[in-house]
Amino acid sequence: MPGERPALVSGRYPMTADPIDLQRVAVEHARELDRNVDHHKAHSYRLGVLEATRRLDSAVAVMLDDHESHVSLTEMLASVRAQLEAVPCQRQANALHY
Repeated sequence: MPGERPALVSGRYPMTADPIDLQRVAVEHARELDRNVDHHKAHSYRLGVLEATRRLDSAVAVMLDDHESHVSLTEMLASVRAQLEAVPCQRQANALHY
């Protein structure tokens, strides 16, 4: 029709050159950007939590390894101590037999 503004088709939001349509598209686009930013923030937060969980798991694994090493070392020292304590007793027992 004569005098009618042609429709603009750009991106996802078809519109006319009418300022109301331009404002509607700008608002919809801003909302979409906000959703994308929120999604990105949430995704980044989840990645941060995942990385922190991985670091915590690694730290716990190291602590468990250290604990197992400590337990093994403690058991070994107790065994050596028992053997050392048994040596004088064996000498005394041997001396009594001779």
